Amino acid sequence: MEKINSFWLDLFTWETWNEFLQHGGKISGFRESRWPTVQKVAAGDILLCYLTGVSRFVGALEVIGQPFQDKSPIWRSDRFPARLIQALLLKLGNEMSFDTWVAKNDKSKEFEGKLLGGFPGVRNGLPLQFDQATNKTIELIDGLWLKANSIVAAFEIESTTSVYSGLLRMADLIAMQPNINIPLYIVAPDKRREKVITEINRPTFSRLEPGLNEICRFLSFSTVEELFKKFGADVRFLKPQILEEISEDCALSDAT
Repeated sequence: MEKINSFWLDLFTWETWNEFLQHGGKISGFRESRWPTVQKVAAGDILLCYLTGVSRFVGALEVIGQPFQDKSPIWRSDRFPARLIQALLLKLGNEMSFDTWVAKNDKSKEFEGKLLGGFPGVRNGLPLQFDQATNKTIELIDGLWLKANSIVAAFEIESTTSVYSGLLRMADLIAMQPNINIPLYIVAPDKRREKVITEINRPTFSRLEPGLNEICRFLSFSTVEELFKKFGADVRFLKPQILEEISEDCALSDAT
């Protein structure tokens, strides 16, 4: 009987996809925890390349060899930068004695061998202060800090080229709850700062009531990492107001 080839999902970030192409596009790597599954991949199978964040398929690769293990680094970093920041924000909130929430579709993602949904302090359910439509939007926000039934802070982590997905979620939240009084943060790589601020000031977002550019602040990846490097175990003594101090207003001044 002729063998039926199997299809496998091969996930990339924008960074790792570009690195893959720059290195000839001949070897794809997987986390060590995936080895039992990777061993089932056979010559003739197809790897379907999916770009996370952008949420689209970008290629299909035919397997021509057998799986093997090699400790040589393929990517510049073996950690997804956005996932690192997401994990640090969850940890920071928990250290400050808040409960936390991780996006519903991110709970099963791993960081350093642990599921994000299994981090200390991560809740299984959201406060019931909003209607069902609002809660469906909130449950997909990348990270929340919670105190009892109140949301203390909300974070959307944007590491993709478009930076639209998080902005749209925040815009939906404001459109449904214009009187909402929650600190909102767009968290992105330093190199995406200009892109984020430019996009958040587009009429689509700035003409909401209130404007997204008026109530969202920009927080860079490096700032989050530096916070942990500076305070270490003492981050538990910080107050949530520290976020306003280390983040940046997104509204463009009249002179800009």
